[in-house]
Amino acid sequence: MKGKSPALPDLSGVVSNLPWVQAAGKALFWDQTVGSDTVACATCHFRAGADPRITNQVDPGLLGGNTVFGASNGSGLMGSGQAAGPNITLKPKDFPFRRLSDPTDADSTVLFDSNDVASSQGTYAGDFVSSKKQPKQTPRATNTDRCDALVHPVFNVDGHGVRKVEPRNSPTAINAVFNHRNFWDGRANNVFNGSGVFGLRDTRMNASARLVVKQPDGTLKLQALELKNASAASQAVGPALSEFEMSCAGRTFADVGRKLLSQQALQLQTVDMQDSLFGRKGPVGDMVAASRIGLKFTYREMIKNGFDKKFWGDTNKYKIKDNNDGTASLVPDSNGYTQIELNFPLFFGMSIMMYEATLISDDSPFDRDQLTAAQKRGKEVFEGKGKCIACHDGPLFSKAAGVGPKGLDNSQVERMLMKDGEPAIYDNGFYNIGVRPTAEDIGLGGTDPYGVPLSFTKQWVTGQRVDKFKVKPCEFEVPFPGQEAAGCSEDSLPEGLDLKSQRIAVNGAFKTPILRNIALTPPYFHNGGQASLAQVVAFYNRGGDFSNPEKDPDVTRLGLTQTEQDNLVAFLQSLTDDRVRCSRAPFDHPELLVPDGHKPGVYKKDGRLADKLRTLSATGAAGDASGSCLANAGDLFEIARNINGLPLKP
Repeated sequence: MKGKSPALPDLSGVVSNLPWVQAAGKALFWDQTVGSDTVACATCHFRAGADPRITNQVDPGLLGGNTVFGASNGSGLMGSGQAAGPNITLKPKDFPFRRLSDPTDADSTVLFDSNDVASSQGTYAGDFVSSKKQPKQTPRATNTDRCDALVHPVFNVDGHGVRKVEPRNSPTAINAVFNHRNFWDGRANNVFNGSGVFGLRDTRMNASARLVVKQPDGTLKLQALELKNASAASQAVGPALSEFEMSCAGRTFADVGRKLLSQQALQLQTVDMQDSLFGRKGPVGDMVAASRIGLKFTYREMIKNGFDKKFWGDTNKYKIKDNNDGTASLVPDSNGYTQIELNFPLFFGMSIMMYEATLISDDSPFDRDQLTAAQKRGKEVFEGKGKCIACHDGPLFSKAAGVGPKGLDNSQVERMLMKDGEPAIYDNGFYNIGVRPTAEDIGLGGTDPYGVPLSFTKQWVTGQRVDKFKVKPCEFEVPFPGQEAAGCSEDSLPEGLDLKSQRIAVNGAFKTPILRNIALTPPYFHNGGQASLAQVVAFYNRGGDFSNPEKDPDVTRLGLTQTEQDNLVAFLQSLTDDRVRCSRAPFDHPELLVPDGHKPGVYKKDGRLADKLRTLSATGAAGDASGSCLANAGDLFEIARNINGLPLKP
């Protein structure tokens, strides 16, 4: 992995000073005033880029239409026997979410089963009213927008609102810049359009998905943007407006920009003077305020220093008007937004992406060829009997991630034999492995807001291709009958083949996660249903939990001995980078208030249950204080001890 770099977009004409953009990205990622109520991007990615909290971290399976917490049999209980519901604290015996009498046999008696999801708490329910100016003298303020307080019908305790919990487990942000597509279902497009998550889908289907760009003649025009290899930017702009993650309902990016632009970056949070990006040894020089609370610069100043002036130079107010003919127009409006506010998703997405491009973890015992005897034996299992490498190959240990100037090649669509011996077409790097029944969460099989399939395979087969990808059927692992005669050009098919009738395997498929630092990022799988690497290995050893028709054929009973399973876990632990484990540069960070569930029986003025907030201290380039590094345990509850040791806000 040493020396490997991600594929990145051509930034010419967009970014004028990369260090300033990266600094803005780090500040925006960690700033708890970005969200509507003390939620930063980092809130769900604050330890090893992931989220090991265990209180108020359960979703009842909303994506499958379930609003009832707990066991599938309706008992209202978790696996430990505790009552299920919002604001519970998970226990070791609550995992795994499907427990069998014989962990080696998927067909053995089911002792417990739940379609709940262990994920991340986000925002309270509420409708956006306006941004709130935070006085500098309240560095621990916890509400950053004015929102009408609502009580969510699911996320409440005795009628008192609590923070909602997202419907999928939060993956790590570290090394995410290598992913060709981001989010579990791949909806964060490889192409960043400067305004939303869905790339060319947005710009082709939504005339308002444009940037306001000053032309050489001084006029302003709405203009589409197409930055390839920028899925991390597409991903970054999603949570900021999500009603489950960071935002009250109805907030726009222009609202976020209006709040933040005049604000001192990180104005409520301590920053270490030795921060690797903000400190005097950083690429910009000393950016930390003398008080160590926040930076010396506003977000407006940082954006102007980092981005081309054509995106922010006009100070008049406008609105983007949708026309009846399907086009959009930029019109003057005294109640509208300035150019820099309207273009804020560009600045937000690109800044965070270029910050994440510094978060490359490539210095583990595996990289240094320093494996123990057990880890070497585990590597043999990984590459052989365990079949792990079938999906987790390459320097990132994921077929969904690529390195080098081009990233992944054009082999995004593939055809393979399924468990029944018949072939199916699928998206490379996305697999159904039988974690849960497919119908509970169809993942990659879903559609975007415009009804277009997320899956490249579905787009190709149904003739709805919007994304730019190439398909060479002659290079399929299992070519179509008669393919040789059809030739090897792009999209060439045997004569008479009805593509729409071909079997596909994309429903219930999810992005193959990068395995670097996997021992630091429990819980595991898209549903967070496994608390430890030992449970993950046991899952694969029995061939998964559900025999879905779309299930990957390599997920079969493995027959691993307990020693082989232990060695495999040891190998996975060898993929940990100590810089990540101990928050050393470039993985150091500002201070962050972390919501960690709610105080039972303590209510806010609006009747909602009060937060229990923990303080994650700022670290500099040298990392965490001695003894406070994360345990390389591959176990949620070992890592949660570190979180539970953080001081509580009074």
